[in-house]
Amino acid sequence: MSKSTPLIIAAKNERSDVVIKLLKHGANPSAKDILDHTALFYAARLGDVKSIAAILKAKPGPNDGSLHEAARELHGPAIKLLIKGGHHPDFTSTRHDGRTALAELALYCDTSAPSERIETTIDALKTGKADPLKKCRGKTALYLALENPAPFRIVEKLLERVYWEFVNDPQNLYIDEDIFYSPTMYITKGFLPLDQPDAARLVELLRTHNAADVYYAKEGQDQPPDAAGMPEKIAEAERKKRAREEKLRQQDEDHMRSLARDREAAGLKADIKQDEHTRKLDALSAEQALKFSHSAAANRQRLEAQMAQKLVEAEAARKKLLMQRESARVKAAEGEVKVKQHFATQKATAQGKLIAHRIKMEELEAKRLMAQQKKIKG
Repeated sequence: MSKSTPLIIAAKNERSDVVIKLLKHGANPSAKDILDHTALFYAARLGDVKSIAAILKAKPGPNDGSLHEAARELHGPAIKLLIKGGHHPDFTSTRHDGRTALAELALYCDTSAPSERIETTIDALKTGKADPLKKCRGKTALYLALENPAPFRIVEKLLERVYWEFVNDPQNLYIDEDIFYSPTMYITKGFLPLDQPDAARLVELLRTHNAADVYYAKEGQDQPPDAAGMPEKIAEAERKKRAREEKLRQQDEDHMRSLARDREAAGLKADIKQDEHTRKLDALSAEQALKFSHSAAANRQRLEAQMAQKLVEAEAARKKLLMQRESARVKAAEGEVKVKQHFATQKATAQGKLIAHRIKMEELEAKRLMAQQKKIKG
């Protein structure tokens, strides 16, 4: 269920005639729908001054966000009626994320609307004594105007109608993590998703109204390297701090130079000692080298004598080996002759025996034949 009352429905549809009749018949002007919005809220959004006047006359509760709706939708006459009817221009509406009416206008108004309409709305809030330095989540309406989807015209109109005298007020500065930002530095430091040409155009617009670059840390904090526009007290403290740092830096440099000189002197002393030590070592090395040279010559002579002796012994061994080989060759030849003679002797003996055997066999055969003949004759 929407919980919308006839009065709310009439206000939503800009039926001021019905609104007036319903109020005359006792309709509750403070009744709210499911969104927690009153009939005055919707009438203010539409800028329906007749309905607004009738509802205000019925004494509804103040500060229901109606003023913010009228401001965002650029209804200047409605704003005048609402402020006169008890709606505070600096009320921070929970229905509008804690913004004031001027902040709501700055952040969300349609900047394509006619300039006169924007100016009339701003003037109505200014006349109603809206505080331009009132902050919503740390930002005044001027910073919120920079975040408008199409910021140039609303920033321009706010500067012309209100902020020309507050743009450099210290209370107008935005603070983030102990750093103060003026509107120009808020843009320059990249808080807005703008391309370079649009950012430069906004900065130039602000500077046309003498906006100064302010960018510094709270007192006692380290200042950014490009800090600008610091209050004199902080600037003086920063100058003293930098003077101390410079003095310490100079002292450190002097100390480092002194250490360098000491190191250089120590290095020279060490070099001198090293040279002396090197010369001693060289002299000792030369003496040892001479001793070694003499010893080496003696060793060389001894080795040469040993080598000569070994060569003589090797030559004698070689000759002995040759003689042994020759003796072995002669013995082998003699052995071969003896073998041949032995084989020849055995062969002759065997042949003699064979001949004797043959003769014997022939004699036996002759005897056998003679025996057969005798047998035949007998």
